[in-house]
Amino acid sequence: MRAETLGHSSLAHIYIIVLISSLAIGLFLPTYGSLLYPFVTYLLGAIFFFSALKLHVKDIIETAHEWKTIVLITLLKLILIPIVIYSLTSILIPHIAFAFLLLSVMPTAMTAPLFTAMAHGKQSLSLVLSIITSLIVPISAPFMIRFLAPASVSIDIVTMGIRMALVIAIPILAAEFIKHATPKIGQKLSTLSRGGSLTALGLLLIGVISVNAKIIIDTLIQHPFTYLLPLCGLFIIMHIMSYFLFSWLSYKKRIAATVSIAYMNFTLAIYIATTFFPDPHIVLPIIISAIPWSIAIIPFAEFAEHHEPETSKAKTLTKRPNRKRVIKKPQ
Repeated sequence: MRAETLGHSSLAHIYIIVLISSLAIGLFLPTYGSLLYPFVTYLLGAIFFFSALKLHVKDIIETAHEWKTIVLITLLKLILIPIVIYSLTSILIPHIAFAFLLLSVMPTAMTAPLFTAMAHGKQSLSLVLSIITSLIVPISAPFMIRFLAPASVSIDIVTMGIRMALVIAIPILAAEFIKHATPKIGQKLSTLSRGGSLTALGLLLIGVISVNAKIIIDTLIQHPFTYLLPLCGLFIIMHIMSYFLFSWLSYKKRIAATVSIAYMNFTLAIYIATTFFPDPHIVLPIIISAIPWSIAIIPFAEFAEHHEPETSKAKTLTKRPNRKRVIKKPQ
């Protein structure tokens, strides 16, 4: 158990290194990094593809009896929480309210099962939530944007929904096809999934950041906390709100629900923002959200570990069978 936890922590640190490196390359080598921008759609698809390689039908079956909890979390994640967040930010910080709306309507991050494991939560629940919310979001996100911010939308919502559906569905279907048609290849690719996802994520960030490098640098120098502080506040509120909303769940499910709501797929948000809403006040805060997104799991995992009930800890311990040594007598 301890070794597994250390493995998850190390991977989280690698995430942070990749994100920081991508920010640095994108900001300070934009000439080279911008060459990746035309491939942003394919890189996002690669993230979904590699993540889908780790999905298994047994994980969905395992949580099938918890459909009421799944429906409730999905409604909160994709409908109710975006309404609350956009309503508050429209009053308090209207200049970046639409960026916060885009972030809040995104599905659960594909890395949620990993983060859930770090915090000793129920991985299968967050895994199913990441699948379900990703499949629903091409319909729910355009609807919520049109419903909450009609004045900010000047593009065809149907087109946006179709593009989102394609960038999500095609990689997932391709991964499922490979796993069933060529199991050996699928298994080999599955062992590379984390490295592949990290590589695609890093390249995507470099491409997106590079084309916005000048305005990012100018903003961070002139107004260093214009976006970062509100974004940190957003993640803190999402964690607190989710954690206390699901106090009636068992502890492991409560942690999974919190992670599934607090950690949105910000790479999909970057894709949507740069493709359909290329306004610096929208793109910039979404890119900067990578900083609190990647770091917040570390203090939350520490918090979860210190507040985990003893009964829950006992269940996670792997019991070794008590094997007695049998000495054969010579015949």
